[in-house]
Amino acid sequence: MRDLPEQIQQKITAGENFVYCFEITLTTGQNLYLTSASTAINLQNQIFLPNSGITVISGEFNDSAHNNIILDGIFEVNGIISTMDLTSAAVKIILYFSGYSYHWLTYYCNLYTKFDLGFRLYLEPETKKFEQSLLQKFSKTCRTNFGDKRCKVNKQLYSHCYSISEVTDNILIIADLNQENGYFDYGELIFKETQFTAKILKQLDNIITLDQAIPDALKDIKKVMLIAGCDKKFITCCNKFNNAVNFRGEPWIPENNFLSVNE
Repeated sequence: MRDLPEQIQQKITAGENFVYCFEITLTTGQNLYLTSASTAINLQNQIFLPNSGITVISGEFNDSAHNNIILDGIFEVNGIISTMDLTSAAVKIILYFSGYSYHWLTYYCNLYTKFDLGFRLYLEPETKKFEQSLLQKFSKTCRTNFGDKRCKVNKQLYSHCYSISEVTDNILIIADLNQENGYFDYGELIFKETQFTAKILKQLDNIITLDQAIPDALKDIKKVMLIAGCDKKFITCCNKFNNAVNFRGEPWIPENNFLSVNE
């Protein structure tokens, strides 16, 4: 492992067992304390739970600063559940030996991938943020995630429970949908009983198209929660959510070449 003090390297070389502890801070401010161990760990009066079975599956460290770590886990109550958004979350990784711990590093999640039962986190150093072009700091669209602590919209106010009349692969037909076309575009679907979630690609009348197929085991469920979507445009922020004060973008900059040189 890269940049470990000699004492830790000696423990690992000697074959001394250790487990990982993860302090995960979401963009909402919520903190999760989880461990790769099979039982809970009390570390400095903080309990790290064995829920979600998070493991480090790979890491790359090189002199070109292409550093990254990949974590895998499963969705589990009292751990990470499928409705959580771990994008941009800070992940503090601690090596825990018997009676000794070491804060190895803190990386940030730049890609969060969900599967049917689990997830994968791609972590990189915070310095990756500073590699972006200055021009990328300006955007006509909003840079927040809908409902996060910067957006401040209460997603529950835009969540609606509906009855399902038909399911085919990634298509649902909603029996009692009463919102205009596109209201749920870019939104989220949740089967609350199972914690299954999917992104809504398109809503046309009462037809909902998802980014993934509905598992066969869930096709008999008759109720679903739909959460409105945001296309991150200023006019949507104003008219749909009445939230212009929290818009994080520059809607009035020109579309292209807003920085130019006068000849």
